[in-house]
Amino acid sequence: MNRLFLLTGCIVLWSSAVVAQDLIFEHGFENDPDAVGILTLTANPASIYEDGSTTISWTLKDAASCAATDGTAEWHAQLFEIPVGESVVPDGSFEVTTLTTAGVYSFTLTCTGSVGDPPTDTKTIEIVVSVAPPVQILSFAATPNLIEEGESMTLSWTLQDAVSCTTSGGTPQWAALTISSADSSVQITDLDTAGIYQFGLSCAGVAGDSVADIAEVTVENVTCQASTLDAGINKVWLGFWGENFPGSSEPAVTQPINTGHYLSVQFDTGNVMNNGRFLTIDYPPFTIGTRLATVSRCIGDFEESAECKHTWVAQQADSNGIDWATDGKAGACVLKPNTTYFFNVTFTDGVSSNTDSCSTQDCFVSVQHELDPVNP
Repeated sequence: MNRLFLLTGCIVLWSSAVVAQDLIFEHGFENDPDAVGILTLTANPASIYEDGSTTISWTLKDAASCAATDGTAEWHAQLFEIPVGESVVPDGSFEVTTLTTAGVYSFTLTCTGSVGDPPTDTKTIEIVVSVAPPVQILSFAATPNLIEEGESMTLSWTLQDAVSCTTSGGTPQWAALTISSADSSVQITDLDTAGIYQFGLSCAGVAGDSVADIAEVTVENVTCQASTLDAGINKVWLGFWGENFPGSSEPAVTQPINTGHYLSVQFDTGNVMNNGRFLTIDYPPFTIGTRLATVSRCIGDFEESAECKHTWVAQQADSNGIDWATDGKAGACVLKPNTTYFFNVTFTDGVSSNTDSCSTQDCFVSVQHELDPVNP
């Protein structure tokens, strides 16, 4: 239908058919359900490094033919064919692997419909290609880097643009670790022999480059200070319990300790994987007094961490003691393999012989040892 409009100085003939056609071409499939449409055109990821790869994907509506332009030669060569038995070009994807130089690359897809004088639809996406940053080990250190045999230390590292890391040197514990590309730390506990240990860390980057660093730790022989108490009674495990560590043939062993002195039982952990508990109990003959005990690396050492120390208060029931473990039991006094330790017990405060809570010449202490104990 034609419409006649009279304007000042001119006559305009307006065709409704032309209006409709212009609307279709201007707005595409959005205003015409029969028009061709590129519903989506995406790149995943949209940002890559040189020589990296990304995948372009598209979904279409009623496309009879499509053409790929811009981008790369491989993109231009894409075939948008209608499969046998179908009437339109199907959805699809294409992997881009030839972007070797930094820059911004445009990829364009243009599709045409199949009916009459078909409209077209065009979409363009951009892929950003950048230079891959070099991998860096920003820090790799041991804290502390000077320890004594059997002590532990912590290795910490901070990385940048690493995709994988490997360990070398150091100790078997370090060599067996699987290191991720994230910043982290680990406690090294198998430093049981004096010497200088070098822990190696190597990391690979996104560009195929690599970097390495070394953290060094010095392990010294254990230096024991003389006990501040007057003297001690020194026993070995086999002679005290009648079995090798960690066995104990007697339910309890009673030992007299002179006023102001201490009892020390020496043992070696060997390769034992187990846990146990030391107790002092009221077993005739016994002394009513406060008893302090430790498990330590040095004979007569009562300055120990809380999990390796316990005090039994006089005339109070206390079924707790010192739990020890070589098998990783939580909350126990951790003992290293193949290491010498001492179980020490005294009626003093562990510092001054004048603080003895026993007023007689001989102060009897009854020591009990349990394997794999049940917590009270």
